[in-house]
Amino acid sequence: MLLVFEVGDPMNDYFLTVNYSSSFDDDLNIINCCAKLNLINMKTDEEIDIGHANFNLFNSYRFADWFELVDCADGISGDTYEVLNVLTPFIDEEEINGKIVILNSFEIKDDYRNSGWGSMAMEEFLKYWSYKDIDYIALKPAPPANIEGKEREMYIKRLTEFYGKFGMSPLKSREYEEPCMGKNLNYL
Repeated sequence: MLLVFEVGDPMNDYFLTVNYSSSFDDDLNIINCCAKLNLINMKTDEEIDIGHANFNLFNSYRFADWFELVDCADGISGDTYEVLNVLTPFIDEEEINGKIVILNSFEIKDDYRNSGWGSMAMEEFLKYWSYKDIDYIALKPAPPANIEGKEREMYIKRLTEFYGKFGMSPLKSREYEEPCMGKNLNYL
């Protein structure tokens, strides 16, 4: 299934399109979703690839219990497992149940960063998932693996501030050094 959403920017001649595609993973009982981000020049119709995002959608009601869902995430990636593991003690407080989306990766290409396109895309993601009746969205605000030390700490701080602008709350765990973030989409 391919869905296309367009977000206009009256400040210039470009608008952002977010093309969603998804597939069901029978083995893991999840939906994998990819969002491709393109700018379209309204005068020339030129299309420019500026980035992408990848998500996993879990329906907690399709698992025997929360721990089976967390175990399933371990089959996807260490980061997905970590996010769901960090969410575990917050299930009641954050009202985490039903359909849960994990933002696994979100990248805006270097030439298009710090120009508002990432914020526009994030707003669109939240609208899209809310429209799809997703109950909760979570992520790990992590830089690429090759960034280490103080630079990594600063990168995480910037990412936490970025996602915080969209109502994402930091969730800390004693088990993991770096935070995860989440937001209940039932209260937009």
